[in-house]
Amino acid sequence: MRKTGLLFLALFVAGTGTLAVGARVEAWRPVAIPTALGMWLLALRSAYLFMRSLAFRYRERKRRVTPAEPGVAEPQGLKRVQDIVGDHLHEGQRRFLPEAVAAQGRYLSDGIAVAALPPFALLLLAAQVVLLDGARSPAARGLVFAEVLCLGYLIYLSLTRRTPASEWVRSRLRTELLRREQYLQLVHVGPYQDVADEDVFAVVRRRRAAIEAASEHELRRLIDDRSDSGEPWIEHLYSAHDSTVVTPADAIDRMTIYLHRRVLRQSLWFANEMRDLSASEGRLAGALKLALIGAFGVAVLHAAGLHDQIGADPPGIWETVVTVLGFVLPPIGAAMLSIQNLYNYRGRFESYGVRRRALRTSQADLENLIERWQRDRSATLWLQFRALVLRTEASLSSEMNDWLRLMARDEFDVAP
Repeated sequence: MRKTGLLFLALFVAGTGTLAVGARVEAWRPVAIPTALGMWLLALRSAYLFMRSLAFRYRERKRRVTPAEPGVAEPQGLKRVQDIVGDHLHEGQRRFLPEAVAAQGRYLSDGIAVAALPPFALLLLAAQVVLLDGARSPAARGLVFAEVLCLGYLIYLSLTRRTPASEWVRSRLRTELLRREQYLQLVHVGPYQDVADEDVFAVVRRRRAAIEAASEHELRRLIDDRSDSGEPWIEHLYSAHDSTVVTPADAIDRMTIYLHRRVLRQSLWFANEMRDLSASEGRLAGALKLALIGAFGVAVLHAAGLHDQIGADPPGIWETVVTVLGFVLPPIGAAMLSIQNLYNYRGRFESYGVRRRALRTSQADLENLIERWQRDRSATLWLQFRALVLRTEASLSSEMNDWLRLMARDEFDVAP
């Protein structure tokens, strides 16, 4: 994070210095203006990534201090899932989680740039036409070259980011799949159902290696809760269940771990995300309304100016500002709509809400099972618990499919 901040300062200072040289030496302006702009664009990208890392830390701290919903107190001495299944899968998950966060930042920064570059290029054109009256001065040529630079960078992003979310998709899916594997192993379901205890670690290593080496297409296929033969895991659980299966001695620990470490934590994460998504959507919607109101106000002022024939030659500062804003505000509103579509706040909010309600149901069923287990430690209850785990994981897997549909675009939407 420190390197990103230093890079921003270096690029910003270099761009400002270049522009200052151009301001003093008129002949250098055609080169100084686009050069300074290019450095500032790179500085803005670094600033976004730097501020995003700070915002991420602040958000995580806020979630710990003021969670979106009251948490359920964990039992004293509650074990971690890796205390039972080992660290192998957990280590893989921890490796890909920061990669997913970093890839998300790069994807969003490129998407925001694609949305913002067209109105910014139009602003440069408006400045050249309105402020300099289309003159062929060095400053005018510099603004034109800067506009060309913006459009060239836009073309570069649109041509080189054919699947812009692919890195984020791969890292996030690997993280989520490795997290799911821990709980499948904990309960001996899915790929671990018919595996002897002495062979479990070999399956774990093979599954982790397959997830880490899988392509995006293969990772999407691994989301499905099916065996290699195509049979759903929950159907295989019932069809292959043997009433003589030995229930593990620490069954109550496994139930409690799944309730607190998986169901309740995931439900709280969904609640926190929904709160943040709602707040972010509200801020962007407010900015969009301001841009719309501003564009309407500028249009009214411009019409009034034409009616009063204040378009004197040369135009005054007020008329110039109104004209430039008339050029720029509508494309800024379109850029905000593109950014809103990029983040897809509403779609994710609804998807998380559905999964959160499903987790609430799983929580109630699991708490009931744990209570019954205190009285009747039967193989039937253990089977019901394993089936509940598979239903819960199927719901969380469907959230991954929803997320792919909402966020994993094939290319950025480039505004004309």
